[in-house]
Amino acid sequence: MVSPILKDFLKLKQVENFQGEIYSATWKSDSQTLTLSDSSGSTKLEAQYTNGEWQAKVDNLTSQDVAFFEKLNPKIQEKLNTTPSVEQKRQVLRQEYERLRNQIHADPNLSGAGMEKVDIAVAMRVIKEAVESGKSDNLLNRVGGVLSQSDRLRQWKQSLPENDYQAQAKAYIMNKFEQATQIRASLLAERENSFDLAR
Repeated sequence: MVSPILKDFLKLKQVENFQGEIYSATWKSDSQTLTLSDSSGSTKLEAQYTNGEWQAKVDNLTSQDVAFFEKLNPKIQEKLNTTPSVEQKRQVLRQEYERLRNQIHADPNLSGAGMEKVDIAVAMRVIKEAVESGKSDNLLNRVGGVLSQSDRLRQWKQSLPENDYQAQAKAYIMNKFEQATQIRASLLAERENSFDLAR
């Protein structure tokens, strides 16, 4: 049956809306309804999950559609079996983001900052802590990991198609990393100049 396979796919992607080249899928948690459409927008499947069972309201699946998802299912299940470790890493990164975000909100100069300004400040603190601990390699990856769990990107993860999310998230992280690096370099230069003047 396609419905549980499709639901597991969305669970793996951690989204309720996915748009691919061949199929698009939507899960509505309020009505426990799953919808599958093809690239032309035609509904291939609409099923509701009630009392532990899937009940199809619309079923226009062809044998090719069924074969596609049955072939995909082993890969989905294999990846789902590794999800706990992935989810654990995600939770650690989220906790790290929340720790740094709370520090920023506690700063009177940044208490009213918007999401983007907060994320720049978070990136700066990630870089600062990495450098101070002697772990300044792969700074972009470190910043990207933490910012991937930012409030802004978590909103995008839930609302954007996966391909759009990946592109926008990558650009957002790179932008915030570059801004954080530039601001940090300026601050360090100012401190160096102040030190020279004081001598």
